[in-house]
Amino acid sequence: MPTKLFGAGRSVEIHKTERSMRQILFCVILGFLLPSLANARPATVQSGDHPGFTRLVFSLPDGIDWQVSHQGKSVTLTYKGHDEGFDLTGVYDPISRDRIRHIESLKDQVLLFLDCACRVSAFLEQARFVVIDVASPDVQLPTPLIVQTNGPDARQPTAEAVPQTDSALAPLPLPTTLKEGRILPQATRALPGSSFPGPLSRGSLSKAEQAVLDDVQERLAKEVGIAATRGMLTTNPLARRPNLASEQNPPSAPELADEPPRPEEELAGLVNNMRITSSMDLPGRATSAGSAQSISGLICPENELLNFANWDNGQPFPEQIGALRQRLYGEFDKLDRQAALNLAKLYLHLGWGAEAKHLLTKLEIPRKEADLLISVAEIMEIGHTVEETNISELIDCSTDVALWAILAKPSLDVSGQIDSAPALLALNRLPVHLRRFLAPMLSQRLRSHGDGGAAATALRNLERLPQALPAAAQLAQAQIAIDEGEVSSGSDLLEHVIEGNSENSPEALIALVDAKLDQGLSIAPETAELVQAFAEEFQETPLGPKLRRTHVLALIRSGQFDTAQSAITELRGASDTGRNLSLRGLFLNELTTAADDVVFLDHFFAHARQDTDELSPEEKIKLAVRLMDLGFAESAQEVVTAIPDRPRITDRQILAARAALALGQPFQAQAELIGIVDARAEPLRAMAKEMAGAHKDAHEIFLRSGQQADAINAAWLAPEWRELVSAETPIFGQLASLGNPPPFQAEAEGMLARTIETLSESEAARATLAAVLSATPLDTEQALEN
Repeated sequence: MPTKLFGAGRSVEIHKTERSMRQILFCVILGFLLPSLANARPATVQSGDHPGFTRLVFSLPDGIDWQVSHQGKSVTLTYKGHDEGFDLTGVYDPISRDRIRHIESLKDQVLLFLDCACRVSAFLEQARFVVIDVASPDVQLPTPLIVQTNGPDARQPTAEAVPQTDSALAPLPLPTTLKEGRILPQATRALPGSSFPGPLSRGSLSKAEQAVLDDVQERLAKEVGIAATRGMLTTNPLARRPNLASEQNPPSAPELADEPPRPEEELAGLVNNMRITSSMDLPGRATSAGSAQSISGLICPENELLNFANWDNGQPFPEQIGALRQRLYGEFDKLDRQAALNLAKLYLHLGWGAEAKHLLTKLEIPRKEADLLISVAEIMEIGHTVEETNISELIDCSTDVALWAILAKPSLDVSGQIDSAPALLALNRLPVHLRRFLAPMLSQRLRSHGDGGAAATALRNLERLPQALPAAAQLAQAQIAIDEGEVSSGSDLLEHVIEGNSENSPEALIALVDAKLDQGLSIAPETAELVQAFAEEFQETPLGPKLRRTHVLALIRSGQFDTAQSAITELRGASDTGRNLSLRGLFLNELTTAADDVVFLDHFFAHARQDTDELSPEEKIKLAVRLMDLGFAESAQEVVTAIPDRPRITDRQILAARAALALGQPFQAQAELIGIVDARAEPLRAMAKEMAGAHKDAHEIFLRSGQQADAINAAWLAPEWRELVSAETPIFGQLASLGNPPPFQAEAEGMLARTIETLSESEAARATLAAVLSATPLDTEQALEN
């Protein structure tokens, strides 16, 4: 039946099938679950020390309310509706302990324990982070302070925080302002501690009113002074000053408008030389008088400082360079700084980092601009900055500098996620030739940080261009494909880059070997030879050590163990001992898995003990198993002993028991099997009991584990073997009856009858013994050899 829905003055018929209802229900349930799933992870915490204060940055999940309180020497940050805690990994590494002594994470709170009478400030950054600054007592912070309280339940939300002063003052109402005979709108709330009832009158002020006004002016002046000290007021020296003459001689008949004028129109001439920032303003948000601020507290440079499009006038670059070089020096060989700066920017536009840096180091320009341009020049020249600058701390800026902040270091060393959108936008604004050069570099940084989507987006910026992708971009594409599990297509791309014989071919070869190692794939001997050729060619470059190590890896995986051992020996003198140990550990593990018995034993007994220590517990167990299978129980026991016995690993304990039994150590074997519940452990326990002489116990354990033959053999060796063997037991049951002749019967008929009976018993015993001997053949020749 169709269902009629009435609304908006008309009815609509909608046929709802069972399938569509299920789809709607699924969407509704998914809509409720997705927000909770998105927030079901700990909030990340970043930290850093700055002159006079320590900054903590907490990621804020969507839809979570927060509040901060400061009581004594503790600060509490609470996330309402968040119960996944806070990730404090590495939070102590970048900071000292002179201000923040300890940080503790609860389900919905994080507690800061201070080590001083610190001043604490908190604010929201980019609607995604909560920032808490902890400053030394004598340091003024430009952001609003949290009012310190003494009550245990006092909470002060940051969004409503007011600047902390020596005397806790409430927000002041604006006084009435007279201009040209008109009264401007005013606040109607009474001042704390005063009996001022409401708006001021137009007439002369009474003494009480004058006292209130004087108090307001004094307190307002004090608050303005505090705000100016903290950097919350920014002067504008270019602002128009008010015409005091006209103000002193107002017109005799003021012209009143039909509706009250707006306050900003009336006060334009008086206050346009200052910018007032309230405690509700978000630090880092762009303002009319300055640039945005990064989480680290640095001012983000404006895009105009990195406007590459304005550094080229469209003429052929030889003509531009020639014209600027002619203007470099004037009369008396005096350097024209503006011409030199323009020439340096042109060099940067062309991607000539070394030439630009050479010029910039000779110029006397503002340090902020010089450091920024020199950092850009170093990135263009060698791929990262060399000089110590703070450009990498601008990574969270929303301006174009975010691109260069990401590229400033060879790898991103920031924790948590970063906003890659500003960097990608900055990349898109660059000239095409710079995009082709920088996009692969940006993609590599983002991929190594775990942001594969942004890394792919950086490369798609080049795919839209008519030119073919450069080799560096193809290398980055291949690495992204391998990260996403497309190993075959990624390897094909890497091989294409290698065959191109470009400057990126060595890196592509390293990536190809690493990919095959990660996937457990074999490597062709030809690939190892190619790596060796590149290693010799680039031995004096930064790629040299990487290529030599990759050569050893390729030799190991291609099964060339003798050559690999020689190559590892050549690397033993290198300073990177840790990486060499890792190589030898990999060599030993591959030797255990792939080498034949002779090669395995030859190289194993030639290795150093530290090579074995480099193996993981699982790899050590594999090595010990192979040694046991080849009969080297003592060497296997040495390897197993190097594996920690806490926590107890079942495979380790069983292997240790096997080695102990092979070496004739039954009690050690029993100790290794204490608490091990495994089907493989029962026979080993029985063998240890049997070796220790407890044959009855061994018989019982063999029976429980279903090993009947071993149980009978253990019973035969026990002193009480007649009790353990039944009459139905083959061979041993008959033997048990031989030693128990029937009792003498007095009614037997004479001596002849007893003699006949004894002869029959003797004949039966001989038959039983003959059966036993025939059932257990003895190889005399082998016995004599032994």
